[in-house]
Order: sequence, then structure tokens, then C-alpha cells
Amino acid sequence: DQWASLALVMDCHTRELLGWHLSRSGKATTASSAREQALITRFGTLGRVREPFLLRSDNGLVFTSRSFTKLVRIYGLRQ
Repeated sequence: DQWASLALVMDCHTRELLGWHLSRSGKATTASSAREQALITRFGTLGRVREPFLLRSDNGLVFTSRSFTKLVRIYGLRQ
């Protein structure tokens, strides 16, 4: 038996699922892939956002990792 890790990005107001990624590893890349898919879904492109976008998450290791938080800042998101 193996574990899988699922990262979801959901609009808290509309409850719309914007992005997700399923992985056999629980690494930050799983959360980053879900976040990038959500940005493409919401804004149609991947890059720095022009309107306010608050990203809420639990305090799990993948969401507090250096690589994840660095990309959050690069994209202009607030965490």
C-alpha cells in the first residue's frame, strides 16, 4: 500500500475548485502544481496577478516551505 497526497485550491466564496494535484509524494511541488493550475483557471495565464488574491492554507510543511512561499511572493499573492 502506498500513500497519495492531494492538494486542492478552492475559492472560499463560491466553493469552486480552481486547481488540484495528486501525487505519490507529499512535497511542495504538489501544492505548487495545484496553485499554478488555479491561477491559470482564474486568470487565464500563469504569472504575477494584478488583482488581490489571498491564498489560505493549513500550516502543513508543503505550504510553509521556502519554495512554496517564494513562488507565492513572486506571483503577487498574499498568504
